[in-house]
Amino acid sequence: MIPFPKGVKFITAVRHEKDGKVTFVEQRLSRAFKDYTRWVKAAFPKDEKGASAAIRTIEEKGFDEVQIFNFRNAFQNWKKEEKTDQAKKSRSLRGKVKRKDDKRLGARPLR
Repeated sequence: MIPFPKGVKFITAVRHEKDGKVTFVEQRLSRAFKDYTRWVKAAFPKDEKGASAAIRTIEEKGFDEVQIFNFRNAFQNWKKEEKTDQAKKSRSLRGKVKRKDDKRLGARPLR
């Protein structure tokens, strides 16, 4: 069993490339816990017996080796989608999304 804090850091690790070498590192435990809890709330249903009970068991005992790799893959996919959704949301708040009623012509072709 992998201890809970170490497992959370492993699941939420970000890919880094340095000198042709690929590593996955999450340095701050506080940031890892924050991302992990957001992922758990988004990914697992909120029922009394199912997922929430499983998450509590993991917090008490730690992660299985198979479970931690499955969670890591699921987290990485969720993180990509989350970043895309956050970018779309911030663009819409700034008004950068082109609207149908926008009459500006935009870029013109070179002649």
